[in-house]
Amino acid sequence: MPELTYIQAISDGLRQEMRRDQRVFVLGQDVGVYGGAFKVTLGFQEEFGPWRVLDTPLSETAIVGGATGAALMGLRPVAEMQFADFISCAWDHLVTVAAKQFFRGRTPVPIVVRLPSGGGFSGGPFHSQNPESSFAHIPGLKIVCPATPHDAKGLLATSIEVASSPLASCGVAGQTILRPGMCANELSGFWEWNGPPEKPPPEGRRTTIGTGVRPRKNCFAATVTR
Repeated sequence: MPELTYIQAISDGLRQEMRRDQRVFVLGQDVGVYGGAFKVTLGFQEEFGPWRVLDTPLSETAIVGGATGAALMGLRPVAEMQFADFISCAWDHLVTVAAKQFFRGRTPVPIVVRLPSGGGFSGGPFHSQNPESSFAHIPGLKIVCPATPHDAKGLLATSIEVASSPLASCGVAGQTILRPGMCANELSGFWEWNGPPEKPPPEGRRTTIGTGVRPRKNCFAATVTR
């Protein structure tokens, strides 16, 4: 049976929502002509056009600020950071403006910000951080951290559709998906996240480790080979 890698699942979920809803568009550095740093949006400009797949300047502040404004005008932007680390440049717009806008003016800000992280490819001090825990403490933000292709496609698609407040989607960076254990049986057709897959992670007899995103695969492998 055909399989989808983690990155392919994210691409499939984003494409699904852009086909479903004309208000959905993606913006970020190199997401258009280049197809994204990890090729999530490869071919998107050809299908959806340059106005729905926007190449932006190298300014995370402008990306999140622009997404916030577009959401206030009724659109459904998906803002991509090339690496999760770079969201720090847009902290003020995301935390002070987007997350608080509903409480200030009762106006929803349905944006999704994708933060690739945890690739395990020795990216150095500016490409290797996992900042999701910082945002988990911010009122007005919602955080999802999918660990499998099943969750990645479903959570992204559902987040775009139902988001009424800013949401940060922290996922595994591109290189990780080339390693064993990060593929899933084809998730074809319209897909939403209705809970974890049928096979839950095993419970430990003496110790249980709670984790997510990339470490989940490592922990699961440890239970199999112990």
